[in-house]
Amino acid sequence: MAEQYVQYLRRLLLLLRTVFHLVYLVSDIATVIYTVVVMVRKTSEPGASERLLDMRDNAPAFLTNWNMAFQGLFLVLAVWADGLEWGGRTRGRLGGWVIYLRDVIFCALVTPYAVFLSHSFWAIYWYDRELVFPRVFDEALPWWFNHCVHTNIIVMVALETLLQARPYPTSRKHEEALYWTVSIVYAAMMYILYLVTGHWLYQIFGVMTWWKTVLFQLYMWFTPYLAYRLQFPLNRLIHGSAEAQYYRQCLDYTQISKQEKQIREEDL
Repeated sequence: MAEQYVQYLRRLLLLLRTVFHLVYLVSDIATVIYTVVVMVRKTSEPGASERLLDMRDNAPAFLTNWNMAFQGLFLVLAVWADGLEWGGRTRGRLGGWVIYLRDVIFCALVTPYAVFLSHSFWAIYWYDRELVFPRVFDEALPWWFNHCVHTNIIVMVALETLLQARPYPTSRKHEEALYWTVSIVYAAMMYILYLVTGHWLYQIFGVMTWWKTVLFQLYMWFTPYLAYRLQFPLNRLIHGSAEAQYYRQCLDYTQISKQEKQIREEDL
């Protein structure tokens, strides 16, 4: 009876995760399509604002869009993994790879940048929105757009943390390498754009002295990294050792080294 109850709870949790992942994936796709259509239409009109044109041209460089790409990739893998789990195929090589990539991307990219973007964007927005999202952008993008790309991202991370046990890194080596690679590449791209065009991608840098720019860059690097490190003790606090034990036993990560497995078992 107790075993049947546990199986029921696991199925219910899987159903909640599947619905959650599908809803967020569909909403993200709809948001991206709507934004692209509206921006193309608005910037094609005669007399379009230079700020809107800059926003369109620099769209691939904005960290918000990078984060949406990370989140979209994670959700695709999450829906795939949910489907494999419904079919009882998570223990094979394919299932192991899908779940491995899903968790590495969530831990190394989605969580750190969602936490950083959500709190920093809204803090600067309420201080002086012209520094991050000028009022002229309201001509093209509705009021709910910012909540889709700067508020819902942290809600998604919170729900995923509640619904999926990730008490320890899938692979700290791979996750930290991915995090620091993306962080350094993004910083280099931002400074190269400034050197080439003479304009900052984000207006907030234009009102800073050089030492404030350095401090803010360090803040951009280490605040997401702090979020990366804190997500695991938070997950253990929520799910506890029993959930962590279930997680370790049921998922087949084919690429985890013997040493990493031994460390994880000792931690558990």
